[in-house]
Amino acid sequence: MNEADSGMVCRILDVIGYRKVERPEEADVVFLNTCSVREKPEEKAISRLGALRKLKERRPDTIIAVAGCMAQRVGETLLKRAPHVDILVGPRRLHRLPMLIEAARATGQTQVDLTLKDEPLPTWSHFLDAMAGSAEGASERARPRVESARASACTVYVNVMQGCSYFCTFCIVPFVRGTARSHPPQQITDEVKRLVQQGVKEVTLLGQNILAYGKDMGARWRLADLLEMLNEIEGLERIRFTTGHPRDADESLLQAMASLPKVCEHLHAPIQAGHDRLLRDMKRLYTVGQYLEMVNKARATVKGISISSDIIVGFPGETEEEFEESLRTYETIRFDQAFMFAYSPRPGTRAAAMDGHVPLEVRRRRLHALIALQNGIAQELNRAREGRRFEVLVEGPSEKDAKKLCGRTRDHRLVVFGGPALSKAEGPGSLVGQMADVEITAGRTWGLEGRLAA
Repeated sequence: MNEADSGMVCRILDVIGYRKVERPEEADVVFLNTCSVREKPEEKAISRLGALRKLKERRPDTIIAVAGCMAQRVGETLLKRAPHVDILVGPRRLHRLPMLIEAARATGQTQVDLTLKDEPLPTWSHFLDAMAGSAEGASERARPRVESARASACTVYVNVMQGCSYFCTFCIVPFVRGTARSHPPQQITDEVKRLVQQGVKEVTLLGQNILAYGKDMGARWRLADLLEMLNEIEGLERIRFTTGHPRDADESLLQAMASLPKVCEHLHAPIQAGHDRLLRDMKRLYTVGQYLEMVNKARATVKGISISSDIIVGFPGETEEEFEESLRTYETIRFDQAFMFAYSPRPGTRAAAMDGHVPLEVRRRRLHALIALQNGIAQELNRAREGRRFEVLVEGPSEKDAKKLCGRTRDHRLVVFGGPALSKAEGPGSLVGQMADVEITAGRTWGLEGRLAA
């Protein structure tokens, strides 16, 4: 979601006359988007701000904007540590960035907007439409420069809701992004249609708990209804969504995944812990048994589904026995992919104030053991695909070998491929944004290797 927010901010700044540059030293505006889900991203943001202080000293007219979850969590106390910051804006107020930039330039005063309003927000495309009228002629003006990020051309993220209403004891999200608020389905449909007209083939719908989409709008709408609407869009080839609370993976969603041809067979449903006592203290509102029941139902309903997860080790009070039982749970489930983390205390959350915090060296040891287990499972599952062919949406050249291409299968496995048929194609670049038939030659822990089928 942070990547999507950064991309949309770049589009907003483009509308008002900015263009992207490669280095901060060339920028008139530096937009630093931040994350608070763990401690490490915040440390990286503080380090980056230290480097930007020297830039500000050399070029005092440069506007430095700090945005996102860390800005929301830390608030104006951040300005004591980084007085060179010109704008401090929360994740629900990014649409006000043009006004904040103008005010910062006009007054020379730091601008702060950290409002967390519990109200529906328009999708980015609708906001950009509203801006476009007031920005007529921007293309004729000299364009200032901005450092930011953009999304891929053929596969993009689309925010469909903000916030989460579950308040798990370890999680900072509800405090920095607010409770769950869904965008109206027609706005989302309009935005996706616009993206398809621009050449997009795949959209990933985003929400902190996207499986709860529509619940704040009453009984009329659910994620399954939105998927059905998007499935009708001509030219759109794939639909993904992430991330979701397992409690909300209901029958309607699984049936939509099974029956709608454009909805990909991949479900990201974080288990977070593999022991009932830990899940209870995390306030996850399900047991290991209930999670296993959901997984089994998903696999029985949706042919070829892959299931991925987030997992935390070293939650306060976790004993060695509970950790070992959690490992047995993960061996039983056999996740296709998992994002694994050592517990990181988040100030203001209930877990941060709990007794029994696990020493850092123990958390690290347990994390390494979990990674070793999951890597073995992933490699086994990926090796089972050797010799088979899969449809891959080609996203671009491989980062490690520019002579090869990469993309993803419908079940979200990364594929890097080459082969004689690729060298005979009209230049590898001609396949970007297209579906390719790829034969898998090797299964790795990170994904699949293959060759373009003749």
